[in-house]
Amino acid sequence: TPTEVIGMLNQLYGVMDFLAHKFRLFKVETIGDAYVCCSGLPDSDEDHAINVANFAIAVQHCCRKVLSPLDNSPIELRVGIHTGACASGIVGVTNPRYCVFGDTVNTTARHESTGAPGKIHCSVTTMLELNRRGDADYKFISRGMVEMKGKGQLPSYWLEASDLNESVNAKALEKLDAEIMKEVKGIK
Repeated sequence: TPTEVIGMLNQLYGVMDFLAHKFRLFKVETIGDAYVCCSGLPDSDEDHAINVANFAIAVQHCCRKVLSPLDNSPIELRVGIHTGACASGIVGVTNPRYCVFGDTVNTTARHESTGAPGKIHCSVTTMLELNRRGDADYKFISRGMVEMKGKGQLPSYWLEASDLNESVNAKALEKLDAEIMKEVKGIK
């Protein structure tokens, strides 16, 4: 029923809001079942790519606690992440909103739409930014060249956490699960 779908979305967004706060992300908006967030806005953050990558890994894990109202199976998300410049500001008079604009937003959306359920689709730009930090917190599995609407073929990767990533390794994710079960209504 529509009420069950609204309940599921509230649980899903509750988990995501909790994790966005935990990983210092700014929630831009939700559009239907899409959750748009970023790091480095409205305040600059040199760890923006790390924040987003860790959030994406945590979200993929923790949202499995949210169940589909259709068949009671765990929700699997398609996540797309990208790094780059954008413009932002408050738009509107009657119902003003903080909006983010630019090619970075479009490229991120293309990574989400060409991704797969249960996977984090990462741009080469984000992969290079994470590798620039010189740590081994992430694993990247090449997808090769992927056709993206309006972009042509772009190299891209599946992103996974390494066991060395203390923010989202198995022990950290277990702790996040416990926190979410305590903080987010309806999560068991």
